[in-house]
Amino acid sequence: MNANRCLSVGVLGAGVAAIFVAAGCQNSTEQTTRADRHSRGGTYELLRPPATQPADDTSPPGTAEVLAEKAQSYARDVGPLLQRRNAALDAKPVADAFDPGVLELAPQSSQAAATDPTPGGTNVTVTPSSNIKPLATPKVQENPSPMPGTNQADPTDAMTRQLAQHVRDYPQDLAGQLDYQLLEMLQGESVPQLTALSPLTPEDREVVSAMLDGITNFRDSVRADNNILLSRKVRPLLEMADRLRSQAELSIPTVALCKRVIGFGVYDPIEGERFMAGQETPVIVYCEVENFASQLNDQKLWETKLKLQVVLYEEQSGMEVWRQKEMPPGVDLSRNRRHDFFMAEMIHLPASLTIGRYLLKVSVEDLQVNRIAENTVGIQIVAQ
Repeated sequence: MNANRCLSVGVLGAGVAAIFVAAGCQNSTEQTTRADRHSRGGTYELLRPPATQPADDTSPPGTAEVLAEKAQSYARDVGPLLQRRNAALDAKPVADAFDPGVLELAPQSSQAAATDPTPGGTNVTVTPSSNIKPLATPKVQENPSPMPGTNQADPTDAMTRQLAQHVRDYPQDLAGQLDYQLLEMLQGESVPQLTALSPLTPEDREVVSAMLDGITNFRDSVRADNNILLSRKVRPLLEMADRLRSQAELSIPTVALCKRVIGFGVYDPIEGERFMAGQETPVIVYCEVENFASQLNDQKLWETKLKLQVVLYEEQSGMEVWRQKEMPPGVDLSRNRRHDFFMAEMIHLPASLTIGRYLLKVSVEDLQVNRIAENTVGIQIVAQ
């Protein structure tokens, strides 16, 4: 009795061990397959053995022989299946077996090529590289059309209309005329527009025209060649300055009575301006002229035309005591525009002058623009 019980217990233990061995082989196969699926990066279906029909067992249940036969039969069925699976994996191309594409972390709702849940709950999405499209560069409209219903008028047109209306209302406004002409120049129009400037006075019209011509010539020169010498670059501005200077007030900044005159600024003055009474005294009157006008003549020469007049007055009474006879105007011609100008004239103080103080007034008239400038120098007649 005890021996049979021990035998039954031994047989039962052997059968249980065989079942655990078979289950262990199946779990090992599933783990290997899952691990292999993870290591290859693709998705594969887990191959499971087909269900087997239970064999007719006429032997009494619980015997060791029956359990051993079942274990051997299960091994015979599973073995060929595992061999065919391994052969299929080895024959699969490398490109199909492993094509990771682009790996990215995506939410659950993202459309992915294949998703494999990981223990941490994060989805690792595999996107084939052939589905990757480059990002489209946004197009920027250089001149976007105005939105319907909005007022996006050109501010330059509005300013042009405003200045044009101001010029029509106030045609002699010099500042308004200048603003309008400058805006026309910025818009590519030819300036000065003499028709629009006609209501101005001749002096104002010449000033605006000189400024516009100078700025236009300067812009044209630097547009043609920005690397020209500085002297050539500023030449239009200097010419504009000369033209504007000729519109300034004519002046005689320097008057001197001299013994000798060589050139502009080079002379020998008479010290003290004292002369002896009772005798005729020759004296050179030297004067420098500024803001004179020069114009191109038919021979393309710059022509300057000035007239000098000398009158002597008694200092206390202001009475005219002597006048130099009228002299012909001096005409100067030069191929280049002059910036410095002087006049020198020989006069003879009469012997009839009595002892006392006098004022010698020098007058210069610019015959081209009808301007007159005056300056005086004091002299003294003393006894011998």
